[in-house]
Amino acid sequence: MTISGSTIAATNDVALAAANNLTITTSQDTSQSSQHHEETHSGLGSTGAAISYGDKEQKDAYNDASVKHNGSLVGSTDGSVKLVAGGDLHVTGSDLIAAKDLIGTGANVTLDAATSTAHHDETHEVKQSALSLGVAGGLVDLVQSAINQAEASGGSEDSRAASLHAIAAVGNGAAAVESMASGKPDVKIELSFGSSHSKDTLTQDSTTTGGASVKAGGTASFAATGGDLTIAGSNVDATDVVLAAKDSVNLISTANTDSMRSTNESSSSSFGVSFGTQGWGADASMSKANGHANSDSTTQNNTHINASNGATIVSGGDTNIVGANVNAKSVNADIGGNLNIASVQDTMKSDAHQESMSGGVSISQAGGGGSFSSQRGNASGSYAGVEEQSGIRAGDGGFSINVARNTDLKGAVIGSDADASKNALNTGTLTFSDIANHSDYSASSSGFSAGGSVGAPARGTGTISRGNSGGFTPMLSQSESGSDDATTRRRVARSAPGRSTLRTRTIRRRTSRV
Repeated sequence: MTISGSTIAATNDVALAAANNLTITTSQDTSQSSQHHEETHSGLGSTGAAISYGDKEQKDAYNDASVKHNGSLVGSTDGSVKLVAGGDLHVTGSDLIAAKDLIGTGANVTLDAATSTAHHDETHEVKQSALSLGVAGGLVDLVQSAINQAEASGGSEDSRAASLHAIAAVGNGAAAVESMASGKPDVKIELSFGSSHSKDTLTQDSTTTGGASVKAGGTASFAATGGDLTIAGSNVDATDVVLAAKDSVNLISTANTDSMRSTNESSSSSFGVSFGTQGWGADASMSKANGHANSDSTTQNNTHINASNGATIVSGGDTNIVGANVNAKSVNADIGGNLNIASVQDTMKSDAHQESMSGGVSISQAGGGGSFSSQRGNASGSYAGVEEQSGIRAGDGGFSINVARNTDLKGAVIGSDADASKNALNTGTLTFSDIANHSDYSASSSGFSAGGSVGAPARGTGTISRGNSGGFTPMLSQSESGSDDATTRRRVARSAPGRSTLRTRTIRRRTSRV
């Protein structure tokens, strides 16, 4: 029998029985969407004394996908709920509610979580290139400046500002006339080509778990008659709770996860030649940059067993309480194997890297030069810590725990609000360890730049020579780091003399570090 994303509700008792498996689970809602945008532009343009032809291509893409779960509901407003499976009883991400008792039996019994997922990714890419032809040089700059000042003078509403612009225009015009009269005006024709490319990507994935929920006004009882009882990332709340299994009882956590990946890259290059009254020249330059940022996190969702009166655990094999809590006024446990109680850590890791480099060379009749620079930076961080300590916690009724073999505590607790005379832990051996929590981060940056030039005798008047120069400049490296540490300690509540026993003298202590 399978119940998916449905509701079964009654005023009085509800009973569901299956000869084989009985499954109460979720239905799914799925969604997908994509968006793509692409633009291409090309054409002529002008700036000052130059004309250019260029094109630009831009692409943007977005993709989203998700899976969400809708749980089932089985309940009674005034009565009890009974679930019986000849095979396995499996409840996933659904609610079981009873005003009175709630009973579930099967060969194996599982209460666990449904996992919803979400995905998002986006990509952005731009490509550009341009070919330019123009007139440049000192004379051209003076003429262009005179034109700009004259236009500013004519467009100004303030007479004083207009006069100042006019004076500047006359000055620049006079300087241009003087340059031409000298017989050596600085004028050159320039032809250049440049291109650039950039691309950014982002990908995000997450999972979210939604556990089963059990609420009973009386007793909530689950029994695995042929194997294991497992409760994962789910909650059981009742006046009394009874958990029993022929083999193992497993109370464990589930986890939400989040992952992010991003990348970026860019590059550009240009080349130009010129010829004019001062001779010929050529130059080239390039730049390149890339980087990434990554992060991953895991958040635990503990299982909670809450009984306002008493909680009872019986297992023929081991009982594992890993990322789970048993809270009751009084706790009784009879374990045929080992009792393992462990806290679990939330974790986070991130790292980022960015680097860039650029360089250029130029050559002319007067000499040449070149330069190069490079920078890089890194950052990283991590965290691991217990947000909710696992354990068995009894109220003023105390606890009575009998373990046939070993009891192991990893950063976990067996606690009680009761007088020591009401607490008893009887175990073959006892091992325990603490959990080391930590957080750390680091960041660093470094780089350098270098350049040089070489001169040649200048044509024209005499033997005027330009000086040679060069150099290397390291960037001041910077780094910063830090860390913080804490400990989640194990603890066992005190009991009266003669109430707690070890049937051997084997007691071992360990330290667990993640």
